[in-house]
Amino acid sequence: MGQILFTDKIGQLTYSNPNVNMLSSISSPSYITIGGQQYTVTANLSVSTGSLTANNLYFVYAVQTAGVVSLAVSTNVNSIGPAGFASWKLIGAFYSDASSIFNAFVSKSSITPSTFNVITSTTPGTYTPPPRLSALRVRMVAAGGGGSASGQSANTGNHNGSPGGNTTFGTLTATGGNGCNSAVNGGDGGGGNGGTIGSGWSGEVIVGSNGQTYAFSGTNAIYPNGGDGGGTPFGEGAKGTGYNGVGKAAQANTGGGGGGGGANEVSNSYSGLGGGGGGYIDATTNLVLSSYSFGVGVGGAGSVSAGSNGNVGGAGGSGKIIIEEIKPNLEQLKDL
Repeated sequence: MGQILFTDKIGQLTYSNPNVNMLSSISSPSYITIGGQQYTVTANLSVSTGSLTANNLYFVYAVQTAGVVSLAVSTNVNSIGPAGFASWKLIGAFYSDASSIFNAFVSKSSITPSTFNVITSTTPGTYTPPPRLSALRVRMVAAGGGGSASGQSANTGNHNGSPGGNTTFGTLTATGGNGCNSAVNGGDGGGGNGGTIGSGWSGEVIVGSNGQTYAFSGTNAIYPNGGDGGGTPFGEGAKGTGYNGVGKAAQANTGGGGGGGGANEVSNSYSGLGGGGGGYIDATTNLVLSSYSFGVGVGGAGSVSAGSNGNVGGAGGSGKIIIEEIKPNLEQLKDL
């Protein structure tokens, strides 16, 4: 018949590649109940993790064979237990990272620190989250629109800024900022855009700021700067260029709009206009899927050419995705 004399006390878990260790000593023993029988451990225990796979969850169990306590590492949840044992005690768990190496232990009962993944490449891909996450939070921004050209000549398509590309993650879509027409025919700065949140997610959409419009001011006027690009929660758009200057590109991965070209020192010169900021989404889901397709928006191009006696506009900033993996603690994992 089993005997339990003390409240279970688990020694501190540590990791030294490739081993998980449980610290115990004669002066600070561990008390572990396995299958109704309590065991006293007075020396450190160690087990190799073996080869880990990327972004996975591993459980650390205390097991016993003929009364001798040892450790086992398994991907089996607590209701199943490690292979080859009839009884066990869940004493810890840890995640591996994207490089298939040990990341960190989960907390015993408090909040386990989140892991963050930042995606800036504009090459589409698939994200595979680790198993058993409590939730997934995604913050992302679409690309900004390009700035338009300055000059005197009539408006043509080559003098306009192009819209920024959308950023997507599963059913989340942040919409790219609008490009802007040349001011020669009375155009305005590019409009900022928002986005859509699909079912299963909750959060907010923030519309990027509009690109700035500078009005033409006359034959004897001070020649105006180019318009500023619209901003987003990830950063400002490009500042408008001073007169005689080429429009500035927005900083990459901010979703900011490109700046307009500055007016030249000639009569009837219009300044370029700023591109619109990309849409921003901050959303969370508790229904974490096995995988998500994603794509980061490419910044809208600035104007290809300028009007007579003018300067081209700058490109919009590309988008970005920040993925927060919200992880369970050990008490939550015991229920699996």
